[in-house]
Amino acid sequence: MVRLLAVAVLVLPAMLAVVESSAATVPAPSRAFFENHCLSCHDADTKEGGLDLSSLARDATPDAFHTWVRVHDRIAAGEMPPAGEDRPAEADIAAVTTALDRWLMATEAERIATAGRALYRRLTAQEYESALRDLLALPELTVRRQLPADDFRHGYEKLGESLDLSPVHLAKYMEVAEVALRRAGATRAAPPPVYRKRIHPTQITETWGWLARGDAVLLKGKQHDESLPLPDPERNAFEGAERAARGKIVDALKLRDYEGTVGVFSGPVDNDWRFTLQFAPVHAGRYRMRISTWSFLWNQGRVEPAARTESFMLSLWLPELGPRYPVSPSRPLGMFDAPSIEPRVHDITRWMEVDEELLFEVGTLTGFGKGTGRWVSQEKGSTSAYVGPGIAIDWLEVEGPLHESWPPESHRRLFADLPLVPFDANTGGRPPFREPVKQIVGNAYPSNRELTKDDTAPPLVSVASSTTEADAVRLLFSFIPKAFRRDVTNDEVLQYAQLANARVAAGDCFEDAMIHAYKAVLCSHDFLFVNVPRQAVGDVGGDANGDFKSHRRLTPEGLATRLSLWLWDSLPDEPLLAAAKSGALD
Repeated sequence: MVRLLAVAVLVLPAMLAVVESSAATVPAPSRAFFENHCLSCHDADTKEGGLDLSSLARDATPDAFHTWVRVHDRIAAGEMPPAGEDRPAEADIAAVTTALDRWLMATEAERIATAGRALYRRLTAQEYESALRDLLALPELTVRRQLPADDFRHGYEKLGESLDLSPVHLAKYMEVAEVALRRAGATRAAPPPVYRKRIHPTQITETWGWLARGDAVLLKGKQHDESLPLPDPERNAFEGAERAARGKIVDALKLRDYEGTVGVFSGPVDNDWRFTLQFAPVHAGRYRMRISTWSFLWNQGRVEPAARTESFMLSLWLPELGPRYPVSPSRPLGMFDAPSIEPRVHDITRWMEVDEELLFEVGTLTGFGKGTGRWVSQEKGSTSAYVGPGIAIDWLEVEGPLHESWPPESHRRLFADLPLVPFDANTGGRPPFREPVKQIVGNAYPSNRELTKDDTAPPLVSVASSTTEADAVRLLFSFIPKAFRRDVTNDEVLQYAQLANARVAAGDCFEDAMIHAYKAVLCSHDFLFVNVPRQAVGDVGGDANGDFKSHRRLTPEGLATRLSLWLWDSLPDEPLLAAAKSGALD
């Protein structure tokens, strides 16, 4: 029984079915076996199980090949003919399975020799996001969740049979491509102003609720800060009256102006302990973050040395992904230690996208009591009675965006060395599109009150070109080969340049016209699909309209693309493409 062959065939995408082979048809001994033992249940009239062997093609047409594999395996497993029916002689069964085995394997070998193993499929959502990141030099671009989710088949998400394409996909590709291109382009002549701020946990509005309900404590001098009394040891601070009373005390402390330390409890058993550090940038870029933390043992109001080093995670959450619930997706920045009593300052620099909110996620705490996972405030006495580990947060410092050069590399990928100049409204053309700069994340810093005119209303500039048609061709000749993962012809580039030229003629500025052309590239079949066939090998399975539903032999660049998508879910880099073109991958 050819189980390996069966597996190999069954995972082939249905939309890419096996091409018709010139090998011999189903062997004559097999046909006689089916007529004598199978057609009484599987002919055009009965079709038990939906199988009609009388009309099933006797050669290796795409659909028929898959069916013949299943027929072979059912007979070889002794499942057909079924129990209760006359059994053929074992010698006859062995003869038919051997004949089918040889025919199927010969047919498959001929197909591979003639047309190769390459399959035609679209990029997955993850591959599309990664490709945009690499192509546009946007290392943390997050757009995958804005695309329709990919289905899994046979445990994989890269099989063509599950990677369908609908009008919704196309609309989303256009939407996501526009978002990525707008984020890549520079919208000002100079870098945005660098924002610097030290944020104390007492200044984070979400913390006030934790303090009021008894799931966090105010600390001073590494002990309890008595300006916020502990809850009544005989009452539940989580309940209405007690919580409301403590809320008034917290409000009276005016913590927004208080530079204090806060100790937090709970942990992974009660997985909700994820809260905002109340920073969300209004400009994308690299941000330096420094945070001071330490761990302790809370003993009914006293801070004592911790029994172990605790840990926490910093992560980022995007508001566009929906409300921030415990199970909401976030982007981890790293795990960090909080040693006992002595503060440790962690210093990291990471890329942050616009509106990504910085989160603090408790890592190793065990919740109330003996690991019940209940909130501390849900137990009688709350922090007055609690004995267990905690993590203290002293402060967070943020600084950014930090740019090594301007315009950034992402802008140069699109517009090379063309200058950014003040937009001249007297030309009669439409000004470039600009997203408004504002804080949309609740009470996050920087607040809209903190934003300066340089943040929100810099002088309007646009990419300038005195020779728009020539520059469009030049820029696209640089961009398209990287996007398509292969060399391109003049005609291919000109068809996209004509899109930009038409938009300029219609009154768009050159910058927006090029964004329109680039978006067309990023939504084209040459970018979206893997193994786009340039020509069917031996005209096998092709037609006058270009049949893309068959196997084609890989080009060297196509092999490089398949390798890169397998190894790192993205486009092939320059060394891999160079190796492909040199023949080193053959």
